[in-house]
Amino acid sequence: MRLLPEWWNGRHEGLKIPWLLQLCGFESRFGHYTARAITQARAVHVFLSIAFHHRHTMHFEYSTTGTCSRLIEFDIDSDNRLHNVRFTGGCHGNLQGIGALVEGEDAHRVAERLRGIRCGAKPTSCPDQLACALEQAATNSKNH
Repeated sequence: MRLLPEWWNGRHEGLKIPWLLQLCGFESRFGHYTARAITQARAVHVFLSIAFHHRHTMHFEYSTTGTCSRLIEFDIDSDNRLHNVRFTGGCHGNLQGIGALVEGEDAHRVAERLRGIRCGAKPTSCPDQLACALEQAATNSKNH
């Protein structure tokens, strides 16, 4: 389901313009207007949909210790959901898999699940370091 319906400009090139732009006075280069009237109630509905779906995201970087990976980058949104987890160094395929598995998950729950995982004889691992990074991010967010 689309939040912003699109307006067909009536030409074969298929240019579509979000109707919110049209509401602000934008029109196609051919001067065609939509046949459907835009009501004030519909405009308010779309505005509220956009406003409530917007999430503030904070970006974090964490330098790891005791692992093959050197750096972990990730974003946490205002709902405490984890996004865009990227590791620099380490086992590329496995770390891409971790990033895909935790995408959109609650950061606190991810840290709880990954805390204490070890890599061979090492006292830590890349997943454990991600848990450390998430805990540090939570502490830093509370202090600011």
